[in-house]
Amino acid sequence: MVITKYMGKNALRVRVPAEIEGQQVVGIGEYAFFAVAVMEVYLPDSIIDIGQRAFSSAEITSIVIPDSVTDIDQGAFVNCEGLTRVTIGSGVINIVGGNGDGGVFANTALYNAAPDGLFYVGNWLISYKGILTGTVEIKEGTKGIAGSALSMCDGITNITIPDSVENIGEHAFSQCTGLTGVIISNSVAVLKSATFLDCTNLISVQIPDSVIEIDHNVFMRCTSLDEATRLRILQIQPEA
Repeated sequence: MVITKYMGKNALRVRVPAEIEGQQVVGIGEYAFFAVAVMEVYLPDSIIDIGQRAFSSAEITSIVIPDSVTDIDQGAFVNCEGLTRVTIGSGVINIVGGNGDGGVFANTALYNAAPDGLFYVGNWLISYKGILTGTVEIKEGTKGIAGSALSMCDGITNITIPDSVENIGEHAFSQCTGLTGVIISNSVAVLKSATFLDCTNLISVQIPDSVIEIDHNVFMRCTSLDEATRLRILQIQPEA
């Protein structure tokens, strides 16, 4: 069962049940808590997915995302202007970020108060703020990079991804037209769709042995790739 809409009254705290009429609650649906006047929402360990704009414009100030959650979808917490504290559970493998605007946390107190530079929530790189240039070193201990996290950041020339990173989202570095070199973590198994789409000046990508799958359009229109990188791509994905 998926929670599709909160029908309760304004409240300080709301606890989402793990079951309703014998059915396990596994998701928070799109716009389910949109603009509700609730400050704290407690999610059960049965939740797997938090849907698109599920909590957008709500008055929540803090939320703990349980370890059972694997996906946080586009705009889930956008415009939650009072949101200052977020705990991301260890089970999350996909967060939709976004183009230097805070991604799922755009226009929250959490993002608005952050300094310029890379924007992290817990051990996830979500997005960036301000202008990034030159070499970017993602900090050790980072587990995941949200989808579109650094997309269209054309001032970046090189990116180093530490071995702690296990998940890199779709479009994470797409349209970084100044990007020339990337070192990928030894813990990444899959390069997801359009990760480096339209990185037209990308020359060298160090792809470790841990990578066993390259999804579609990962290197689409990367016209400057050197021979070593092209051979490595073909070794993993002959049809790439």
